Amino acid sequence: MKRAFATVAGGAQVATASHWLHQLRGQQPEADRFFLLCLDTPAVPVSTDPAIRTLSLSDLPLPDHNIWPFDHAFADPGQALGPWLVQHLFQAGFDQVLCFHPALLPATIWPPVEDLLTLLDPDTDVVLGHGPEARHWPAWLAQNTPRAQSILRAWQDHLQRAAQLALDGGWLAQACVLPALAQDEHRAVVWGPAWPGLNLEVPIQAPGLRRLHALFHGMLQRAPDRAALVDLLPLMNHRTGLLRVALALARSAEARALSPGIAQRLVRALRPLAGGSAWDDPPALALALAPLPEPDTPLARTRSAPVSRPSALPCPQGLNLIGYIKAELGVGEAARSLARACQAADIAYSTFDVGHQSQNLQRDDSIVAQASPRHYAIDLLYVNPSHTAATVEHLREQGKSRGAYAIGFWHWEQPELPPHFHGAFAHVDEVWVPSTFVQDAVADVAPVPVFKVPHAVSFTPSSQVSRRTFGLPEGRKLVLVMYDFMSSQHRKNPQAAVAAFRIAARRQPELGLVIKTLNSEHHPQALAELLDSVADLPHVTFINHFLTRQGSWDLMSCCDILLSLHRAEGFGLAPAEMMSLGKPVVATGWSANMDFMTTDNSLPVRYTLRPLEHDLAAYPAGPLWAEADVEHAAHCLEDLATDAPLAQRLGQRAALDIRQQLSPQVVGARIRQRLQMLGHWHPELHAFAYKALPHR
Repeated sequence: MKRAFATVAGGAQVATASHWLHQLRGQQPEADRFFLLCLDTPAVPVSTDPAIRTLSLSDLPLPDHNIWPFDHAFADPGQALGPWLVQHLFQAGFDQVLCFHPALLPATIWPPVEDLLTLLDPDTDVVLGHGPEARHWPAWLAQNTPRAQSILRAWQDHLQRAAQLALDGGWLAQACVLPALAQDEHRAVVWGPAWPGLNLEVPIQAPGLRRLHALFHGMLQRAPDRAALVDLLPLMNHRTGLLRVALALARSAEARALSPGIAQRLVRALRPLAGGSAWDDPPALALALAPLPEPDTPLARTRSAPVSRPSALPCPQGLNLIGYIKAELGVGEAARSLARACQAADIAYSTFDVGHQSQNLQRDDSIVAQASPRHYAIDLLYVNPSHTAATVEHLREQGKSRGAYAIGFWHWEQPELPPHFHGAFAHVDEVWVPSTFVQDAVADVAPVPVFKVPHAVSFTPSSQVSRRTFGLPEGRKLVLVMYDFMSSQHRKNPQAAVAAFRIAARRQPELGLVIKTLNSEHHPQALAELLDSVADLPHVTFINHFLTRQGSWDLMSCCDILLSLHRAEGFGLAPAEMMSLGKPVVATGWSANMDFMTTDNSLPVRYTLRPLEHDLAAYPAGPLWAEADVEHAAHCLEDLATDAPLAQRLGQRAALDIRQQLSPQVVGARIRQRLQMLGHWHPELHAFAYKALPHR
């Protein structure tokens, strides 16, 4: 058993720590196994004992020891360095590491090491001891096992986040979070004044945790889950953070779903938390309900504000695009559009394909050739919340190391994100969404930032394409309806589109209908019903085979109008692409497509909102969806059929608006600006160790 004993000290503590290590060597006469980490450069030699090795911050695998704010984030910066010191000694080949902190105890009550060693047994990976009493010692004890290393990584991630928040309360609050960070298979014992022998499943009664439990029980009538412990517990140690959490819970969909009286519950939850009468008086409650005040800790003590515009800040070098890189489906094309936006903004990206999770063809390799072989600091998981955990597990199985910062790119087509998706937040540091509609749904329940990045729209139809390419009739105004059966026929609502066309064609017989579907072989009953609904209509062309993305764009260019009477869209890629061609769009005037559709560039269709009556695939019953006004949609089609200047005017404005809002250059600039801000608030993203990845 190769064992290391270590301690951390700075300034006047160095002499005490050195003296204790020298005494410890007398109790444990093993050579070259004693280490003193100095937080600053000592003026005189630390120790004349050759068995005591001196380490400096530059020896540790820190994110960036020059800029990481140890000095003000914790009462004793040495307390925060334990996980990195233990990791360093693990890498040096030690089987067990015991790390003590003399800053918290007088030298006269340092513990007998044998007492602490008894806490490490073959089934225990990490032991944390802390507290002011002589029988509770400030120490880390760890065995060099894969589980302990996983706990250390999780611990480091959380301490890094806590240091950036520059919280009051120091390491004690962070130690309380460790059980929530570790996976169920990790056994970590937290040993201290209020919780001797605690294991992962026992609640930790620390002041911050008591406050968080009080807020959750007061506002949501339940205990906080693990995600809340990880993300919200650090905020419980200062007044501003506590107010932010309370107001976020009050605004959440879960709180609104409870019986009326959010304001009263907020008052009851806040009143006892500060332990003083100030929370009982009206001015204090007015403060709680007013716009959030400035943080208790000035920004200058955490990180300096940007000294220039975001566009002038340095940008992390790239990101790892993980998604349906080659899959021929909407979310695959969306990922490829983001890659094209990155190219336009000179942002490098690597790719890792998880298209095995899709049943669609995997033939679109348009972005693979431009991908970098490097591994960057930022992972962009371009999969929906339902597949996030499986994707993370797949990456782990493939041996792909996690980036320093993980972003999930999510789509959703309801105004509320279901609770069974909330677990996906545990795998990401931030979420990107394509529209305001999705942003509102996700941000309402998110414990992490939610940033809108629309899809980039830019393509050119083939020069030689014609209607004959697709067997389309000449001399008719063709109305295009297109959708993927895998995207839920009920949500896409082609029945309403057929009904609207039927009414319009009765009065304008020159109209023709083109129905382009995808993945109908997986839904034979729905396909049969759709074919039956148009069997009596003349001038209907049905295209039920795979087209490449270029083929889909060519088909759009051969049609005159896009008709989409969807009940909800997460972005509305088909309307955006049709508008970019200068073609008029008739679509339900609700959900994500209204980010770029207006009455000046398209014909939004009137609608009524109704709750979804039954669970539908991934969509739970209850949230509102739109029912398009079929008569109004038919009237819009008739107007476009009879008023050529109207169609031309709408199309010209549509092409201009899409170019100004959704071009790769515009979207790429938005991505770059966000990455620049992330690099400012998380400088470790600039100092990431890049390494080559195998091409996938």
